[in-house]
Amino acid sequence: MIVSAVRMAIPPTKTLPTRKDGLEIIRNLKPLPMVVTKLLQLLQRQEIGLKEISDSISSDPTFSLEVLQMANSAMIGASCEIRSIWQALAMIGMDRVKGLALTVGMRGFMGKSANSPVLRKTWRHTLATAVLAEEIAKKIYIDPAEAYTAGLLHDIGRIALISTNSQKYADLLETIPGNPMRLVDVERANYGIDHQEAGLELVKKWKLPPLFERVIARRKESDPELSVFDCPALIALCCGLGHAMGLGILPPKGDDADWQSECQTLAMMLPEADRKRADFHWEDLQLLVASKVNLMDSEAFH
Repeated sequence: MIVSAVRMAIPPTKTLPTRKDGLEIIRNLKPLPMVVTKLLQLLQRQEIGLKEISDSISSDPTFSLEVLQMANSAMIGASCEIRSIWQALAMIGMDRVKGLALTVGMRGFMGKSANSPVLRKTWRHTLATAVLAEEIAKKIYIDPAEAYTAGLLHDIGRIALISTNSQKYADLLETIPGNPMRLVDVERANYGIDHQEAGLELVKKWKLPPLFERVIARRKESDPELSVFDCPALIALCCGLGHAMGLGILPPKGDDADWQSECQTLAMMLPEADRKRADFHWEDLQLLVASKVNLMDSEAFH
């Protein structure tokens, strides 16, 4: 039962943290790099100039160097060396450069906890969700760049909770193998808030566009807007697909679990016309996602 899991995770002599305690933890976290916050806020505008993007990223030399390193990685496969943000924008496109910048910013937000096993697993799940969202968005008339960014931010609240004490969060996961619904209750019992509430607080703190609030707050079964398949619905789908493909936070339900059938069931979230356009080949998609996640993960933690 949920109650027993919560009791196991909290020593009986300690007072349960309140929601106020949890929100205070989130408010005291370090901010995203200013350049990343500005890029996310620029997403609210329909037209963004290349110079504005270039100047924003280049304003932070250390940050722009990391973006260039990723732009020159095997993941991108540019035909020649990219030596400036402006050149990167011209060669690989504004959307890809923004995606790289946001990936670097997210890695920086994780700080010293980035190499802990639980945060590394969460980071890989985040990348998988973003890559899946980008790939599927291309086929169903949703902006791929917006989908990738939303995928990167969908679990920011969990990353925030883990970064405060990675071992504490890892211990919580040990109490709830294979049951993500119980994780929310255990989070609230140990932090005063769950990862969705933490993510929503960060959206407010960083003054990000409303899209990211909708992405983080998404609940599949109870959401009355489920009939409208938009970017938040896509992220809900891709989060589930990432778990089914073995790139999740919790271990799989069982060794004999048919992950392709689980993916096919999740894909029923898509309207029929979109399912036909997407034309899913699960093994190929899993291989593509795994290879991209491995490359991005190795580049981020080389």
